[in-house]
Amino acid sequence: MGRRRGWLRLAAWLGGVSLLYILASGPITPPPAAAAFPTPPNCIAKDCASVKVDFGVGGSKSGVITVGAHQEIDCVVTDGTQSGTCTYVFSWSPAPDFTVPWKATPQTGVTACVDWTSPPFLCGSAGQAVAASLSLMPDVDATLTGVFGIAIESLTVATTGAGTGVVTSQPTGIHCPGTCSDVLYYGTKITLTATARAGSHFGGWSGLCRGTSPTCGLSVTTIGTATADFEPGPAPTGKSTSPPTPAPSPTPAPSGSSPVIPTASPVGTPAPSAADTGVPAGIVVLLVVLAVACGGLLVAVVALVRRGRGVS
Repeated sequence: MGRRRGWLRLAAWLGGVSLLYILASGPITPPPAAAAFPTPPNCIAKDCASVKVDFGVGGSKSGVITVGAHQEIDCVVTDGTQSGTCTYVFSWSPAPDFTVPWKATPQTGVTACVDWTSPPFLCGSAGQAVAASLSLMPDVDATLTGVFGIAIESLTVATTGAGTGVVTSQPTGIHCPGTCSDVLYYGTKITLTATARAGSHFGGWSGLCRGTSPTCGLSVTTIGTATADFEPGPAPTGKSTSPPTPAPSPTPAPSGSSPVIPTASPVGTPAPSAADTGVPAGIVVLLVVLAVACGGLLVAVVALVRRGRGVS
């Protein structure tokens, strides 16, 4: 009985001490309520929705995504890493629906593919931007997801003409007729070779290739077709384009050589004509006349001398 009273006294004493402590500490204040997420100023009395861009997928290449009529979102993706403004809260007056335009522009040689509703996955060609509009609902956040990937192009080969032949590629993949198309990464370098079969000849290229050389080197940067023309019969023979052979130049006499001494013509050999000697005919005639005149004058002088001796 004594122990029980002792415990009751101890409990009463502890209770009194606790009460005195509480009274000395002042009134009890409740814990503060959790702070509500602040409402953006542009969402007061308006409908709002947050839009986020997510193109940072592993392996993604580079490009730019803009969202909004004034490009409120201008998100830059560099090798899968996003920078710039990639999230924005759009607000509008209550209306049945609200749409914002978006555009994804890849770098050269890259394809932009966006996870979309219609079609389910919207992709463009290499370096080509894709664009559409995003429908927003009040208080419903939206995420525009996609990827910038290496572009893939399709190369097609065709043959035409009445002849027959085959077109092959290096790297291998095309052997036409048969396999006449291949899917290649953007910028792949490929060589096409046209080989005519027996009884035919290669006439030339059209489409992505040009010229008459059997080989055609391409860098695949667009979707297209290269057409090889094969015609029956042998290839036409073209005119020779070899330059004329120049006349040989006279060989000069070696320095220090002895002068050439003319030899007398043998007996019975006719005298060379004026044409043979290279002397003009008029000069020859003039010399003959002068020789005759001189001879006559000499005869006259001799006769006069003789007369004078006879007279004296």
